[in-house]
Amino acid sequence: MRFKHFTFSATLAVVLFIAPSMSKAQFVNGKIYLGPHFAISSYGGNISLGGNIEGAITQPGSAGPGRIALAGRFDIAFYTGGNILLFSGIANYHYSVADDKIDLFGGLGITFFTFSSSYYSGSSQLYPAMDLGLRYFTNSGMALRGMLGIWNYPYLTFGVDWAL
Repeated sequence: MRFKHFTFSATLAVVLFIAPSMSKAQFVNGKIYLGPHFAISSYGGNISLGGNIEGAITQPGSAGPGRIALAGRFDIAFYTGGNILLFSGIANYHYSVADDKIDLFGGLGITFFTFSSSYYSGSSQLYPAMDLGLRYFTNSGMALRGMLGIWNYPYLTFGVDWAL
């Protein structure tokens, strides 16, 4: 019975968000992209929840064929006896690709990591962060986001972004 509910929910998501949209969309200047995500954390394989915000700061052609954007990210991972909080600032380069529905990007930044536990007093540190990502625009106002993180950053992230 649960498999039927999962199948129905997945089908409904495809129909509501992906199938009706045939318009062109892309990562553009002047819009802020904001959305929630979940990730497989690099800390013990925990699932983390969080949000992402990003906006372009250069026009195509001023920094190569793509554009530079600044992104902020928040993640929280819970585990038995404590939690991990990550606050990240990333400068992403968005590559120019022929398909307007695809936004390919990679970036470097810094992550503030704080760890707390009922067994340990906790700690906080700054770490370098690196990401590689892809957005697939379902329409001009919404995109599905997938990211691969490196260096003390959640490894695999899936999310949704809305253009504001």
